[in-house]
This record gives sequence, structure tokens and C-alpha cells, in this order.
Amino acid sequence: MKTVDKLRLLFQQIDEAKNPSEIEVFGIEVEKILAQNAQQPIEGIALFLLERANILKQKVEIVANDPEVKYKGITYAFPEWTTIVNYCKLHSIKNPQTVSNWVSRGIISAQNVVIIKELNDLKLIRNLNYFNT
Repeated sequence: MKTVDKLRLLFQQIDEAKNPSEIEVFGIEVEKILAQNAQQPIEGIALFLLERANILKQKVEIVANDPEVKYKGITYAFPEWTTIVNYCKLHSIKNPQTVSNWVSRGIISAQNVVIIKELNDLKLIRNLNYFNT
């Protein structure tokens, strides 16, 4: 089996995983394959990664446009919770990196941030006015 086909299979298993520990096991296998092939190009890898990026983009768009997200048994309803990009649109902030920096520096406290690992570490933040507090 070609390396890119092995990666496709592993990512399919990640998509179908039922819990984070399964995802972690498959992720370790992906890391092993990539490490083994670090010195040589993997035929078809660029196309495969582009496909994966498009899938993640679609998932993010679903989350961004859905009225709520259920994660780990908790419902995060919009507009109380929102993505960083949508927060920027709602509060006329030009650069999403500004809000990301607020998260990393703790200006937006951890209780107001949800990181969804299964969606490529998508961050939801509570829709509050952080820049005038």
C-alpha cells in the first residue's frame, strides 16, 4: 500500500473515531509514517493535504454557521459563543490575530474559551466586550 493511501486510511479512521483516545492512537501512527518518510517526498501528499484542509475548512464553516455546537456534552449556542473570526466581524476588529493574542495572554480568560481539538483546535470564545474592560 502506498504511503499516501496509508495516511488516507488513518485519517478516515480519525474521522470515524468515537473518542479522543482513539484519535490519539491514529495520530501517533500518522506521526510515525511522516517521520519514516521525512527525507523523501511522498507521492500525492500535497493533494491529500489539500483535501484534508478543505474538509477542515468545511467543518469550520459548519460550526461558524450553525446556531450551536455540542462538545463534550455541553451546548455552546451562538451568539453567546462565537468563533474568533466571527467575533472580529461582530466587534469591528480588523485582525483575528489580535483576538488570538488576547486568548494566549489571558485577556480572555480560560473560562471564556473552548478549544475543540477535533476541529483542528478551533477556538470558540464567549461573545463579550473584552477590549474595553
